[in-house]
Amino acid sequence: MVKKLTILGIAVLLLFSVAGLTACNRQHKVYEEGYFQYIVVGQNSDFPKNKADEGVAIIGLTESGKEQGFIDFPKTLAKKKVTHLGYRKRIGLMLFEYFHFESPNLKKIYIHDNISAIEREAFSFFDDISIMVCGTNPVFVEDSQTGFFVYKELYDEADEHYILDDGRHVYYWQKSQLTPANIVFLNNYSNEINRGYYRLDNIESGERIPQPPAPERDGRNFTGWFTEPGCLNLWDFNTAPEITENTEFKLYAGWQAK
Repeated sequence: MVKKLTILGIAVLLLFSVAGLTACNRQHKVYEEGYFQYIVVGQNSDFPKNKADEGVAIIGLTESGKEQGFIDFPKTLAKKKVTHLGYRKRIGLMLFEYFHFESPNLKKIYIHDNISAIEREAFSFFDDISIMVCGTNPVFVEDSQTGFFVYKELYDEADEHYILDDGRHVYYWQKSQLTPANIVFLNNYSNEINRGYYRLDNIESGERIPQPPAPERDGRNFTGWFTEPGCLNLWDFNTAPEITENTEFKLYAGWQAK
């Protein structure tokens, strides 16, 4: 009986070793589109189980991407949802190395509700980068990355001591990592969509507001950004606004029926 158990144990170890080596040998193919290098991953695994399970991890910048100072990370690439910034790749049975972004110019990035995780070392090569979190869903961050700007409403809700560690990610909603943004764009028609927010930004005194990509809405044409919900005064993006400390300068989307 002991001999049989020993043989069984060796067989199980061999099976796991073969499975581990197979996983080590399997590598992601790196694709390029526009400013981005990306790989295709599963929604809850390194590799997708089927077409419906496919997602995208953006793992680097192309040469044209490295020329940009500000980047808006897309919600989709190759018709697949973008879920991760950065990623890990297996180089041994229990060893990993990480994809990270490199650029001499990048200073500010914008991410949205589609991003669920910023992987370890994704932005570790940057000493000073501003991450504009334009969504209201939680984002997981593996490193103690700082430089996150969020809506003041979310900053006020943040718990300094709330850290969710699931063995791979750390929930970023800690005040020590967050800064309330001072520029807010509102969709101006529905609080059910991203709590009514469209985008945020943060500027210094005397600086002009970067103009965001135009929002879209079914059955309506976008008419510009206004200083009040009634859309009376169109904002001139060549003008530097007066920013009051600890407040948000708000702009509202204007809409017209098609």
